[in-house]
Amino acid sequence: MVAKRIILLSFFLLRLNSIFCQQPTSYNYTTTDGLPSSESYDIIQDKKGFIWIATDRGVSRFDGYKFKNFTTNEGLVDNSILSLYEDELGRIWFHAISGRLCYYENGKIFPYKYNNLLTKGKGYIVRSFECDRNNNLTIGLLGNGIVHISKEGKLKDLTPPIQSGRTFIGSYLDNHLHLASKTITGAEGNYIQFYTNSTKIFSKHIIDGPFQINISGEKRKNGSYVLYAAGSAIEVNKNNEIQFLQTEHEIIRIYEDKDSCLWVSYKTGGVRKYAPNERVESKKFIIYLPNEIITCIYEDNERGFWLTSLNSGIFYIPSLHYPFFSFPNKYTITSLENFEKGDSVCIGFSNGLIYKFAKDGLLQKWNLNPNNDSLNYIYSIGLINNSLIVSSSKQT
Repeated sequence: MVAKRIILLSFFLLRLNSIFCQQPTSYNYTTTDGLPSSESYDIIQDKKGFIWIATDRGVSRFDGYKFKNFTTNEGLVDNSILSLYEDELGRIWFHAISGRLCYYENGKIFPYKYNNLLTKGKGYIVRSFECDRNNNLTIGLLGNGIVHISKEGKLKDLTPPIQSGRTFIGSYLDNHLHLASKTITGAEGNYIQFYTNSTKIFSKHIIDGPFQINISGEKRKNGSYVLYAAGSAIEVNKNNEIQFLQTEHEIIRIYEDKDSCLWVSYKTGGVRKYAPNERVESKKFIIYLPNEIITCIYEDNERGFWLTSLNSGIFYIPSLHYPFFSFPNKYTITSLENFEKGDSVCIGFSNGLIYKFAKDGLLQKWNLNPNNDSLNYIYSIGLINNSLIVSSSKQT
């Protein structure tokens, strides 16, 4: 068969046909980049700008160029670190899987001197943490409620009265949301409770069944709270009105960014970013990293996002406004044109497809070869009076 080239000149009105699946540009840091492990649990940025990452093989500090790792050789009480916290004095606290605490100060790591209070029995799992400038600690624990340890080492139980075998607790104390659970051996029933400054807002009985020990929550900028415990998502608004929300899968982490967008990671994989002020049950969300189990989400001072994962190290998204578009291998780019003072780009492909990318991420699509009867190379694209002018060459 002899190929016959036909030059076509076509005019197309701009119209929105479909939205192409897109992901923001991201960087994946793993052990090959210097991380001590690809299993990571928590991440924060300190007041000096350093990024700290908690992993199952120590803690890593990232300066934007390289990772500096800390293990028991440098003073950690345990190599498996579950969570991080920076206090008012700029000390970085590390919570180990053993239940013990240590902190980084002036280039050295020191063990918390009252660790013996936290390691009775099997040790406590810290779920929330707060340390004031006088070295008084308030800690939310899984299985042991909320406790306060004074600078003199006196332990005080701040857990609200509970009435069940296992109770999940969300409590707003001292300008900080504390998350915890407590178990009473021999008692019947399970509950989720929420308090603000020792005032009970609600208590809900939980039907027996599969019972996850995880609890996550966030106080939102609009004054509401969102909690997840024992398979239930709960929102308490600023008027203390309660709404129980439906969730499809178990939630690992809840986080609200500076734009009031809620980020929710799921045990089944991926993280959902909801539109500003939307609830967990809303359908207005974008899914990022659908094949990864995300353990923590954090927005840094430059509006970039850091996500720790259970299997693949950490992911960094420098901006949500510059998406990355992935096309099948069979798509060969044959034309690239910049329009509207750099606000949009049109890309032509060898199979007759044209995509327009706008600065807000929206996409318009045109197909010059709807019947797939031949190849249709897009050679050039122009724009006159909001209409596209396309030069293409069909091969049959």
